[in-house]
Amino acid sequence: MKQPAIQVILLSALCLLATRVQAVEPPPPFVGTWGTHGIGNGQFNCATSITSDSLDNIYVMDSGNYRVQKFDKNGAFLVAFGSHGSGVGQFLGPCSVVIDDKNAAVYVVDKGNNSIQKFTTGGGFVTTFGSEGQGNGQFGFCGDPIPGVDISLEQVPGGIVALDPGNDRVQTFDFDGNFLSQFGSTGSGDGQFDHPSGVVIDDKNAAIYVTDQGNSRIQKFSMNGTFLTKFGSQGTGSGSMQFCGDPIPGVDISLEQVPGGIIAMDPGNNRLQKFLLDGTFVSQVGSFGSGPGQMKFIPGAPNNGCSPRSTPGGVIALDPGNHRIQKFDSGLGFQFQLGGYGTGSGQFINPAGFTLGRRDSAIYVLDAGNSRIQKFANPSAISVSDDQPSARLRFQAAPNPSAGQTTISFVLEQAGSARIAIYDVAGRRLRQWSKPDLAAGRHQFTWDGLTEDGQAAPAGLLFTSLESGGQVLKQQMIRL
Repeated sequence: MKQPAIQVILLSALCLLATRVQAVEPPPPFVGTWGTHGIGNGQFNCATSITSDSLDNIYVMDSGNYRVQKFDKNGAFLVAFGSHGSGVGQFLGPCSVVIDDKNAAVYVVDKGNNSIQKFTTGGGFVTTFGSEGQGNGQFGFCGDPIPGVDISLEQVPGGIVALDPGNDRVQTFDFDGNFLSQFGSTGSGDGQFDHPSGVVIDDKNAAIYVTDQGNSRIQKFSMNGTFLTKFGSQGTGSGSMQFCGDPIPGVDISLEQVPGGIIAMDPGNNRLQKFLLDGTFVSQVGSFGSGPGQMKFIPGAPNNGCSPRSTPGGVIALDPGNHRIQKFDSGLGFQFQLGGYGTGSGQFINPAGFTLGRRDSAIYVLDAGNSRIQKFANPSAISVSDDQPSARLRFQAAPNPSAGQTTISFVLEQAGSARIAIYDVAGRRLRQWSKPDLAAGRHQFTWDGLTEDGQAAPAGLLFTSLESGGQVLKQQMIRL
């Protein structure tokens, strides 16, 4: 049976105010949460990293419990592996986990043992490589350990790239941990590093980008380690980078590819910057603050999860000082934010990272201060049927802006159910109505401007969504 197509109208004589903020999207809805503080299965203690595999299984680096935990996309516990120590399959300072989907493997970076360990996706130990030192295949750190200054991994054809910040170099290994090559040395010249802290592989263009934290720049290399170019310098201007120390562990320039360029996290300037692949500056967003598009990075904190992540239509970035994440379009225009300080659903305390589902594009946030994972649907994954062009999907309010009642009307071309919800800009649901078993045709009701607990809805930008027949329609409105 054909799903009911939808036309939605919020009647108004003033719709222009809502269309002036077209870049803004309604935040994705909260789906669920799992985890508490503790040592049992599904519990966490100082979790530091989160990632997903091609089946949307979720892996959490449960550092305080010296283990990795694996869950399905709904939060069901699957397996845990690792314990405290220096033996096979044990960790002293586990800090991050990387998934190799092609070879069904899991790599764990263990700073305390200066090593990388390889496991099957089921948690079976395979091999370990690395030890403390300066030789080929060895790693060095500048503390015991230094949070955020670690061996970061990124897959390349035929092997792995491992950052070795204590020795100011990059090393490559095959997937069995055999040393292949290295490049870099201590210094500020071309191809030299001062605490390299992040790596991004551009497979399409056969290039490696390394964040050179101490030199406040990004360097580009060929796949064999040949220096190609560099961009960035210490400062606050466009294309420059700024740090709050020399260096501040975990506060670095993290990179993620987006269509046509690179997004660089510039924590000292509380902003994101976009560059072309040749290092040409394009645009930026951010300043110190708590408003939409503003950021607060935490000097000295182990913000391992601050790396921005590409998503359909833009990029998502962690904003740890504001206990939230924010999404921007590919031009760095603000779209939505999730979170805010608290313990309720959709709130965070010291979020340590996030990952995106490979299949459903859901957002999974590692809410470290609350010892839990929170899952949100990704609005970019929600499609609108082709027989409902965007130009016809418009909401209006009467009046708009309004401080009083709002009439909500919609049309179902086929019989079905509908759910209408109103959210604030932080993604908190203010009010919701479920309308089961509706006949085809026009339906109308009035919103009194109150939230579900009977309080007046906050002034400012709000979002209205209508769900029916597998479709979700969204629009903005202004409250006075």
